[in-house]
Amino acid sequence: MQTQRPLLSKDGVVGSIPIWGTIPSACRRPSPPVRCLEKRAALLSCCPLSNLRLNVVGDVRDLPLRELARAGVRITVNSDDPAYFGGYIADNYIALVEAGYTMSELAEFARQSLLATFDTPENQSADLAAWEAWRRRYSSLLQ
Repeated sequence: MQTQRPLLSKDGVVGSIPIWGTIPSACRRPSPPVRCLEKRAALLSCCPLSNLRLNVVGDVRDLPLRELARAGVRITVNSDDPAYFGGYIADNYIALVEAGYTMSELAEFARQSLLATFDTPENQSADLAAWEAWRRRYSSLLQ
């Protein structure tokens, strides 16, 4: 049986529940929520284009993904409703490239999505092995 992990969205909601209500009360005091989320191995699902469209940020460069990743928060890049928010997952990655994120950072976001999957352990291992083979093959791009 797989353990359930909290799924938190940068745009502030999990389904229709505000993110603050999903953070355990132990994470609200005394330390900042980011530190507590890191300790609990929380996963932050970020959809840059929907954050932009919803005016969560004025520019994709304003997303604090680097700071959160450095603090130990696991981050994945995803897409919300592409027809409404204007982009599929590749478009969200492109938006991050245009905002100055490196190939190495994007590769780590992709790896985190593989680690966060609810797929079978066998499939997850195969996906991670394929990601590692890709990383070795294109390591010169990840410098």
